[in-house]
Amino acid sequence: MKHSVFSIVSATALMSVLLTGCIVHVGADQQGGNIDGVFGDIDIQSGQSAKNLSVVNGSIEMESHSSARDLETVNGSIELADHVSIRSAETVNGSIEAGQNLQVEGSLETVNGEILLQRGAEVGGDVENVNGDLRLVDARIGGDVETYNGDVELLGNTHIQGDVAIRRSRDNSWVSWDSDREPTLTIAANVQIDGEIVLERPVKLKLDNPALSSKVVRRYTDK
Repeated sequence: MKHSVFSIVSATALMSVLLTGCIVHVGADQQGGNIDGVFGDIDIQSGQSAKNLSVVNGSIEMESHSSARDLETVNGSIELADHVSIRSAETVNGSIEAGQNLQVEGSLETVNGEILLQRGAEVGGDVENVNGDLRLVDARIGGDVETYNGDVELLGNTHIQGDVAIRRSRDNSWVSWDSDREPTLTIAANVQIDGEIVLERPVKLKLDNPALSSKVVRRYTDK
């Protein structure tokens, strides 16, 4: 991944609201500020806005037609309803799930968790994880789509302006390669990929449009 999601922890030094094992609901009388803490969930209610949302142990939920800047958690999921607008979202242990018409200026990143985007999502940067599935339906991604050990489904009229990559760890770090399991990459017939389909490990490749085979770049040797 291009930058470490573990920078999340240092963000707690900039706390605006301290969470101590509770759920913080942001309504009309609380909108507009930062929310940072250690324990507890964050819920941005429908139609409301906030700045940066950060928690170490807890989930973040944004209801429909809400907005925020950067969303960060270490142990927790991020759930985004329909018509949500954010700048970025990162988690270490947790999934990122979004409803329809998500707007993201930057990237969506998780280490251990799925990323699931419903119809109409627009992401200006990358969509990436290490362990977990990626599923995009009718999405427009300005950067790359990348995983190490997850299955990838690109469906509908999804448009990827960067690369689609299944990576392999190059060292003995915490990013491991499970050689006994091949990820599955499924790309539907109407999906557009401007970059390359980069395979750094064996993959079960399912291309509904045979023309995309010309974009496949294999960067591994068979055992």
